[in-house]
Amino acid sequence: MIEPGDIVYRKRVGGTIQNLDLLDKSQIGLVLQVLRDKGCIPQCRVMLGEKKLWFYNHDLQRIEKKE
Repeated sequence: MIEPGDIVYRKRVGGTIQNLDLLDKSQIGLVLQVLRDKGCIPQCRVMLGEKKLWFYNHDLQRIEKKE
């Protein structure tokens, strides 16, 4: 589950599932806000560079720390 403060990258582009080898991990961002309305897909407000954009939760992949 993605929460505010997580660092994420875009998992999908253009609304279609693409080859997982072609994921663009160069655009990483910080999750600022998560909206979870009843009956709706969760949406995340992400800061990518200087832009603040909205994405669906399933379009983002959280970067996890490995120890």
